[in-house]
Amino acid sequence: MPRLSHLIVGAMLGMGLSAATASPIFDGTAANAWVLDGDSGQIVGAFTLPSGGPNQWTEVAIKLSNTKASVSWNSGASIESVTSVNLSGAPSVQNVLVNQTPTSYEPLNSVLPQISLAGIEAAISNVGDADSPAMQISPVSGALGQTTAIELQATAGRGNVKPLTVFWKLTFTPPGGSPVVTSLSVSPSNSDEGFSHVFYLVENGDYIVEAWAEQGAFQSPMPNLIHTYTMVAIEPYS
Repeated sequence: MPRLSHLIVGAMLGMGLSAATASPIFDGTAANAWVLDGDSGQIVGAFTLPSGGPNQWTEVAIKLSNTKASVSWNSGASIESVTSVNLSGAPSVQNVLVNQTPTSYEPLNSVLPQISLAGIEAAISNVGDADSPAMQISPVSGALGQTTAIELQATAGRGNVKPLTVFWKLTFTPPGGSPVVTSLSVSPSNSDEGFSHVFYLVENGDYIVEAWAEQGAFQSPMPNLIHTYTMVAIEPYS
């Protein structure tokens, strides 16, 4: 699951990052609104608003009911736009954190300095669906020139108490060879904490990575999320 450690003060964005074009910070896909569990404070949803991006600066979160909130965001125009965010309403009340933290719902503790936050990770959750799990593969498809870490991330539906199961399949075709398929699945012991797994592509060849998540009768919106990679390295194990 995303954690508060994945949020940083806006003024510090980009520090220590070398591959700007590969970062959600620069391509407009970083999360800019977060749903927090009212009891634990844990982040249970991370979104990019408006849906489809690129993300904008989120200004105000207003709780409409236990199952819905509105978030206004500023695109630089004189009039702000508003997006609805569905909440689970159970088992505990959920709050919404936005870039402009003093106008989040609930606002952060009043004794803290008034700061703004920006996300450094891509959004993974579904704005309008509090029941379906969500799945993400990173980095994006493309050509690779060195050993590369592939990360799978899944989050449970915010209002779904069923066990979360994550499935993924790796198909590797070496140069001049036949495809080799590996399929795996895992059910995290605590669905609320989501799932994260990293593996590495090290050999020259073509890769297809497929992943999806299931939770009770609900499935991640893209049931077969597919990324493709081609490894062409001077040294296969660089």
